[in-house]
Amino acid sequence: MFNKTHLLMSFGRNFPVLLVIVIAAVFLSAGCTGTESPSSGVTVPSTEEITIPDLVGTWVWSGDLAAHSAKRDFNTTATSWTMTVTDQEERTFTGYKEMEYNGTLNRENFSGAISYDGKTIYFADHDEGFTVANVISADEIELIYLDDGDNARAMIIYLIRA
Repeated sequence: MFNKTHLLMSFGRNFPVLLVIVIAAVFLSAGCTGTESPSSGVTVPSTEEITIPDLVGTWVWSGDLAAHSAKRDFNTTATSWTMTVTDQEERTFTGYKEMEYNGTLNRENFSGAISYDGKTIYFADHDEGFTVANVISADEIELIYLDDGDNARAMIIYLIRA
């Protein structure tokens, strides 16, 4: 049965504790009711602020190639390596890579994106693997290719515009 007297007496004994809780809640929530949303501190530049590199064209291997794979250990057996970007719309692009290993020419299609810094590019092969690359200049790219699974491999290659 509900006892009103007991409730009031209990409230009276606990009044100081309840008062402290209410005051703390008011202080802690102060400033949380404003209409401005807090800034995350991250600013994404607009397209006008960063020059998006034009990647369309053929890029060819120049200099050293360093690679390691789960199946072939360390190797540099490639005799040619090209990347052709066939189409680009703003920050996204598509194309294909051609690599010649041991007399066999391999071709892989890819889709890619250019980061907001205008210097880092990412692309995924249409079959397996992905690449992170750095635009060094309008005619130079450092490319790092990665693949996982049974045929895990990593490769770094320097490309210049043909």
